[in-house]
Amino acid sequence: MPRYYVHVRRGSNVSYDQVGLEFNDLATARDEAVKGAREIIAEAAKLGQSASDCEFVFCDQAGQVVLQVPFASTLSASEDHPMRSPASPLSSSGDRSA
Repeated sequence: MPRYYVHVRRGSNVSYDQVGLEFNDLATARDEAVKGAREIIAEAAKLGQSASDCEFVFCDQAGQVVLQVPFASTLSASEDHPMRSPASPLSSSGDRSA
């Protein structure tokens, strides 16, 4: 089962996943990310805050960005959320898995 490192980006700040998670495939990873983002947005709203400007950034074991899930995209009523193509590196060093 592939291991993905699920980093959280908010603007220029990134919280790096040092452990990673295993998913059957990217579609399953995306589905779990959508659920998680919705939960985080709901909890933030309870505190009078917003988390819709965050995104999950999935990197493979080689450190390559393979999936990005912007939290705002999970607010749609549709269950069919497109996977976003990797757009930008997480850091200038290019190390996405550490």
